[in-house]
Amino acid sequence: MKKTLIYADTFSYGEHHEIFNASSLKMFSLIYDKVIYIASKSSYNASLKQLKVMPANVEYKAIHLLCVNKTSLQNFYNHLISSFYNIVIVLIAKTDTTVFLNYNSLWGLPIINFILKIKKLGTIIMCHGELANKDSDINFISKSILKYMFSESFYPSKTLFFCVLGEGIKSNLKNLLPVHTFRKFLSVEHTILPVLPCESILQASDKIRIATVGVIDDSKGGLDFVDIKKKIEDRRPDTFEFYCLGRIRCDMNVLIHNGLNIIPGADKSFVPRNLMDKYINAMDCIVFLYNNDKYKLTASGALLDAINHEKFVIALHNDYFDSIYKKIKFGKLFDSEDDILSFLQNLNRNILTSIDYKKNKSFLSPVFQADFMKNELMDNGLL
Repeated sequence: MKKTLIYADTFSYGEHHEIFNASSLKMFSLIYDKVIYIASKSSYNASLKQLKVMPANVEYKAIHLLCVNKTSLQNFYNHLISSFYNIVIVLIAKTDTTVFLNYNSLWGLPIINFILKIKKLGTIIMCHGELANKDSDINFISKSILKYMFSESFYPSKTLFFCVLGEGIKSNLKNLLPVHTFRKFLSVEHTILPVLPCESILQASDKIRIATVGVIDDSKGGLDFVDIKKKIEDRRPDTFEFYCLGRIRCDMNVLIHNGLNIIPGADKSFVPRNLMDKYINAMDCIVFLYNNDKYKLTASGALLDAINHEKFVIALHNDYFDSIYKKIKFGKLFDSEDDILSFLQNLNRNILTSIDYKKNKSFLSPVFQADFMKNELMDNGLL
């Protein structure tokens, strides 16, 4: 039995993916006797802030990463250095350990796969949103390797595995990948940690506060949210307050002109985690208008934020939300925006308090998910 895991995060800096990083690190610390955590110092600090106390069996080793990712040159460097670190880690790791690469650095994948065909080292590559980018406008190298990964000519090493966040995503991959590649995919739910205590940033209100959370753009229903606000206020005036909480990537003037509240500066940069927590904490319910194509191959961190903050979720059906909803009831899912409007027309605070949040957060906890992941690892010789 392999008792040591090398948990390598060669891409995150600061608060990037800090909830997943911290909670998955905690989960693995419950499975393996020892975890060697390789990450940038700022990412380590962000994880420590979420965990409060680093698990006793976690040993930290620092690496240097570039802290910004705003220009094409910086983006090139970040992908290159992440791939380099992943390749080096696979080369020097002892074969009696398991390696978990927290970021799928696509540029290094062919080399890593080649190494693992010679060196029998159990390795798991975590997939986040990149699998959905095969037909997107991304850099030529990443796009080429993604197409290769989905092709019949790609044969993963016997000891190379991939992991996705949830059975719903894995199920959608079944019709996209060759059988020999699909069988190398594991799944685990995106875990969460209890949200850090924070004060509400807004004063109490008799109105029901409704927000959409995450990156606000057209593909994630940003302008549709404006439309819902207009229609429900015609039917129930002076009942609701509407907020857009997250990075604004659509026309901010349209949101403000239509009376939606936004976080100051959200049109210029991502909102810091502690500030986002304060705003989400002040909401009564969260609305998601993501279309079904958006979440076939990626998880929604914004949904997990809503669950973690114990907020009632109102959303359109999509594959990811449906797969989670089969296991925990976090609100209401609808077929259309008209159905959402009908629900809002009768919404009251009694409905908002009908969710068993304790059960939901328990299911998504590292402790609960560790049992499922342990079985996956044992079945594939990774533990």
